[in-house]
Amino acid sequence: MIEGDEILDNLKKMYKFAQKKKIPLLTHCSPNGSYRVTVDKNAKFENIWRYTSPSNFLDIAKKYGLRICFGHMGGKLDEKENRIKAVEWNGTICSLIREAHDWNGKGRLFADQSYDIINLINDKKQKDELEINVQMTKNYLNDSVIGQ
Repeated sequence: MIEGDEILDNLKKMYKFAQKKKIPLLTHCSPNGSYRVTVDKNAKFENIWRYTSPSNFLDIAKKYGLRICFGHMGGKLDEKENRIKAVEWNGTICSLIREAHDWNGKGRLFADQSYDIINLINDKKQKDELEINVQMTKNYLNDSVIGQ
């Protein structure tokens, strides 16, 4: 099993490769689905979130000049179990995108929000949540920084 410094060394190699080849990275960013193979999968998500928080990627994006997509924009905001963390991560991602906007091309951060909408489309009981998420997506797209 790869752990500790070996993981960090491998990640640094990947970041350098992505930098050299101008390959954007995608990181899974949803508190209910994030996990780390070296942590007991039965452990509470709180033990795992420290590895998957979007705030971990700010220095990496700056140092390597990477384009990073935060998959799922932090998670489903209507999900009861992890709503607080999803709202926090959503706000963090918005802040990171705004900060990256000022780097003048040094790094670029962005996100997708398809997870919320696709799951809600197929669940007629969650029509109100679908409408809320569609409106949020519209708001992001109309934002002069986040919607670029």
